[in-house]
Amino acid sequence: MLTKPLGSCALLAAGWSFLSLSLLDGVTSSDIQPHGHKFIVKIDPTKTDSLDDFCHYLNSINVTHSVAHDLTGISPENFYGASLYLDNPGDASTLANLNAVESVTPVTPMKVITPVSQQILKKPPTGGQSPDGFTPHIQTRITDLHSRGVYGQGIKVAFLDSGIDCGHPALGGGFGPGHKIGFGYDLVGDDFDSSNKPVPDSDPCTPCGVHGTHVAGIVGANDLGYGFQGVAPNATLGMYRIMGCDKLGSTSNDIVMSALLMAIRDGADVISASIGGFGGWSKGDALSDLINSLVEKGTALILAAGNEGEEGLFYAETPAAATNSIAIGSVESKKLIVFQMKTSSGKNIPYHSSGVFNGTDLPIYATSATANPPNDACQPLPPSTPSLSDRVVVIRRGGCNYADKVDNAVAKGASRILFYMNSTEKANLSNFISGAQIGVLTKADGESLVSELQTNPNSKATFSSQHSIELADGGGLVSNYSQYGPSYDSMNIQPNFLGVGGNILSTIPRKSGSYATMSGTSMSTPQVAGITALVKAVRGKDLKALKLKSILSTTAQQVPAAVGQDDLQTTIHAGGGLVDAFCAAYAKTVLSTDAIALHDIPNFKSQQSFTITNEGDQTYSFRTGHSPAITVNTFRSGSHRVSTTVEKVPGSPSAQVQVSPETFTLAPHASQTIQVTFTLPTGLSAELLPVYSGYISVISDAECERHTLPYYGIAGNMKNTKVLDAGPDTEDDQQQIPRLTDLRRQPLTGPVTFDGNNGIVVRYRMAFGSPYMRVDIISANDTLVNEGPSPAAQQSMPDIGANFTLSKGTFMGAKLIGMIPTSNSTYAPRTVSTDTVVLPWAGTVIPPGETQPSFTIPSGYYKILIRALRVNGNPFVDADFDHWLSPAFTVSGSSLRQPTPQPPNSPGSSRSPMAPINYQPSAGSFNNQPSVAPFNNRPSAAPLNYPQPALSTFPSRIGGLSYPRDLFRGRAF
Repeated sequence: MLTKPLGSCALLAAGWSFLSLSLLDGVTSSDIQPHGHKFIVKIDPTKTDSLDDFCHYLNSINVTHSVAHDLTGISPENFYGASLYLDNPGDASTLANLNAVESVTPVTPMKVITPVSQQILKKPPTGGQSPDGFTPHIQTRITDLHSRGVYGQGIKVAFLDSGIDCGHPALGGGFGPGHKIGFGYDLVGDDFDSSNKPVPDSDPCTPCGVHGTHVAGIVGANDLGYGFQGVAPNATLGMYRIMGCDKLGSTSNDIVMSALLMAIRDGADVISASIGGFGGWSKGDALSDLINSLVEKGTALILAAGNEGEEGLFYAETPAAATNSIAIGSVESKKLIVFQMKTSSGKNIPYHSSGVFNGTDLPIYATSATANPPNDACQPLPPSTPSLSDRVVVIRRGGCNYADKVDNAVAKGASRILFYMNSTEKANLSNFISGAQIGVLTKADGESLVSELQTNPNSKATFSSQHSIELADGGGLVSNYSQYGPSYDSMNIQPNFLGVGGNILSTIPRKSGSYATMSGTSMSTPQVAGITALVKAVRGKDLKALKLKSILSTTAQQVPAAVGQDDLQTTIHAGGGLVDAFCAAYAKTVLSTDAIALHDIPNFKSQQSFTITNEGDQTYSFRTGHSPAITVNTFRSGSHRVSTTVEKVPGSPSAQVQVSPETFTLAPHASQTIQVTFTLPTGLSAELLPVYSGYISVISDAECERHTLPYYGIAGNMKNTKVLDAGPDTEDDQQQIPRLTDLRRQPLTGPVTFDGNNGIVVRYRMAFGSPYMRVDIISANDTLVNEGPSPAAQQSMPDIGANFTLSKGTFMGAKLIGMIPTSNSTYAPRTVSTDTVVLPWAGTVIPPGETQPSFTIPSGYYKILIRALRVNGNPFVDADFDHWLSPAFTVSGSSLRQPTPQPPNSPGSSRSPMAPINYQPSAGSFNNQPSVAPFNNRPSAAPLNYPQPALSTFPSRIGGLSYPRDLFRGRAF
């Protein structure tokens, strides 16, 4: 046991102290602040009596801290630990080395703002339907289970969300035992905004829980005349509120972990959570590790895969990317609610929007005079553009991030924008960008409008408040916003399968309108959670999560890649396909796995196998086969950035597959092992990192005894993929990153003093995920020497724990003076192309092999070294890192606690150690490629007190919702 010194373990009274974007003057919302003070500490309960005992010990070794969240007493058999606020973030390494500590991982922020789209209904739509005709239920065969009287009775479904309007009549009108909303807890209170102290209570009911009320209605709403009911209306619902009423919807992963443990303690059979953030890795953070453990034990945890589909491949959400998670993508409803507009020609055109466009006889303005321009409104509109404030602006989608198009139109006054599509599908585009109202037209209707303007440039539009239900172009396809996988370490296919998430009608708080349609994986996730409740009602509450995952995946319906085509969507966008609730409930045969990951070429294993087991009392005859899906590239030719446009590779080369046996008979309670031999596809460009995929079929003539097992592989070498990005900075496209700035984001000029008014900011971006990265200081005299390629035998990535750090004191021959505190990072995600990571440095370093910032850098001449390990790289092999070496800079006036490095010599001159540098003998470059661009010599910016960052790691978000454009510019919704 730990020795108990005097002292006590105080709860953090000041709240969460989340890092504000205003801490650094000039740091914009597109900057990611990755480092800080708050950590989740998992404790071994056999090595300390209590959290108080542990905290006393920390006090005795001078680790100053406060407890932010005590997680020891909620469900100790599942997690024993706490989130701690450390006065010195370097103490995290000290904690990680204690015998009583199992892991130390950063607390990460999470946010929720708005769904991808929202459409409030103040009355039922015309041409309505009965609940039995509710399209999302028909698509997933929920109605077939309802027809058998399966409504989820006896099953408890919990939500981790924004709270719920318990008084909503469709949700039972109350809270507590005997009510539809029967259990739950408020972990934060109405006023919580992540900068203040949570005020928890036992009542999760709130009129501001729009998102939580909507997802709860998807599972449990009663029909009150709007033509729908919940997936499992007889289930008991629980709400664990993890965010307050602020518009940002801020929370953090330690709060989410608390809510998750509470739901398990309270007996939830199914847990639905639309939480997540930038990630791409199956492990490495406390929440992912907890999820892996809980699912392994049997918990049915349903997670949103995310809404960043327009960010391209390898963008799996965290924690949905966790090895054992059940990650849900989205398909579009085959019907949607639309409004009507009439043009001067008398033509009625339907459009989809969050609400009616008010106005009559509004001039129509198209940003391109011809239909189907490739890059419509991707650049600022020309000076000749009239004021668009009283016009309806028509823009074609495609060619760039659609939010950029909105910005360019809004810059000319636009407040009503209609997008027409660049394909036959009708996408969901965010309605909440830059103050403009967004509507969506079909490709054909958009082209018709542009054609009408060519004939009549004065054509006008009048809008009606009438709304109706119509067939949706692209209904049944994977939603354009739905996240792509896979995870970098190929441990989860991501998404595992799909629910219907596009244009979903459900409840919202009464004060907000009572009913609305929303779109996002936040909507498909509760649908699958409700389906899980139905499946458990049929198969038994003790159905284990990993078995459930296999059943839902392999009985799912395959999804085409496009309307009217036979090609199947890639499995890293569709997973197993659209869930078939009826077959998931009644299939008697079960596969031993939910997917096959073939990894990249160096780790490719051609021989695979799985087992099918007959749990029923009948004999079934099966035939096996293979159905390829489309092949897609990660990159475009000539670019090291992941392509945000995912397109089928011409010809779509696929793997050759042999399945054995080709036919077999399976007796009751018998099993059959199926062998599969894969041959890599040919004709692909490995440098573009192609992903091939498909399905292994095991088909019987009996209904529901038909299985398709998804697989995928990478026809390239992950370790050859660049990790550090080189390109324009998001705040100044004339500057290239990585780069160094002062605290006002100006180029460094003259000596750095680290006196509180003067410091350095390291700005960088990740082009791909990295299992390990850090930032070090070296002498300006040192150069890097490439010590040769990585050993060929080292292909797969060594296991890197959450607290891994390198103790080696050199890199490519250069001596490391020390590491910038908290820059040591495991399982770093890719940075969105329009974001930049910001690392402020106050001048302290951690020497190699130590855990504490033991000295402030002395006066002298230095360079900053960024290192990021490539996927599948070996952290002990220097050549497996991408690296960047900064220009030399001067530190002046610091305490001389180490020998002062000598300044580099400039030809024909000598310089005093205190002389300011205004030359650049070794400029910032990748892989030590020289550059000679000099420092800018303009005067230093006004002094600014250096703030200590307060929050760790990369910003995250609720997985099924999107950030608003003004929070993280450029995010694709």
